[in-house]
Amino acid sequence: MTFRPIEFTGIELFRPKNQPWGLFGFQGIIPTKAEKMASVCFDLMTTKLLNMKEIFDRLDPQKFGEVMEDALLLLLDTVVNEVALKYMPSVWNRLPKEVKDELIVVMNIESESFLVGFMDDIKEHIEDVLDIKTMTVSACVREKKLVNKIFLECGDKEFIFIRRSGFYFVSETFARVNCVEILHTKAIWETILTGPLSANFYAMLRAHSIVFTEKLVGGMKPFAITAMGSQKFAEMKEEIASKIAENLPVIMPHSYQYTTDALDMENTIREKMQQLSYAEFEGVLHPAFEEDEILLIFVGGVLGALAGAVQLAAMY
Repeated sequence: MTFRPIEFTGIELFRPKNQPWGLFGFQGIIPTKAEKMASVCFDLMTTKLLNMKEIFDRLDPQKFGEVMEDALLLLLDTVVNEVALKYMPSVWNRLPKEVKDELIVVMNIESESFLVGFMDDIKEHIEDVLDIKTMTVSACVREKKLVNKIFLECGDKEFIFIRRSGFYFVSETFARVNCVEILHTKAIWETILTGPLSANFYAMLRAHSIVFTEKLVGGMKPFAITAMGSQKFAEMKEEIASKIAENLPVIMPHSYQYTTDALDMENTIREKMQQLSYAEFEGVLHPAFEEDEILLIFVGGVLGALAGAVQLAAMY
């Protein structure tokens, strides 16, 4: 009854808001409170355990650029070739090899500068592009079993009922479950790209892409304007910048492993929790279910009594 069923089971004719019982049916207490528990836990974690600005300051834009460089160069080659063929097919096909080679050299030089500058901007404004609370709470509401897993995997010998009916969570297990299931790099980037603050991210990316494109096609300007006119050239630059901004997220998985290693969230949570006092340690998670403690204790007591009755009956 505490952990299951994950979703309401029965006929939900009537059900008090955020309560596990209804007419006629029931939902596990913890899955029912998934949103509230996740929200409270996150607020406490970010005040006591995590500072996202400090975490993202660990990213080295230079190293980020290195792990992304090959994928970006392939992307640029495709985009420039596609757009150039669209706007000036004859000129592009007749372009001397040395001119195209020069463009490739510029790509190599400027791509690193583009990625470094872009990541510097991301780090500086991480709270403007990443709503990590929405990410964590939404994950727990969408997959209520994650909240159960946090409780259950911190279980057995590590799941100790302590005074004031609070729960003691071994820091290593708590950190591992959170970072593997919720605070992982893929989820972070997906939230940046599609979350409530994604418009800020794309505005930032577009600004960097426009500057980058200006440097990239600067050498093409004289013969490009001759071939298509200044207005078409401006449109071509705009389309190249738009396609870079549109396709960069597609190659972002190339950065996942480096980002995971650099952010080091799991070790950070574990170490910060180990530094907490007994009262602070209990306070990280206890408030999340404090409101429902009596219900949890009551359910536990009833289930314990039933188990005892079954054992007693079996003895006689």
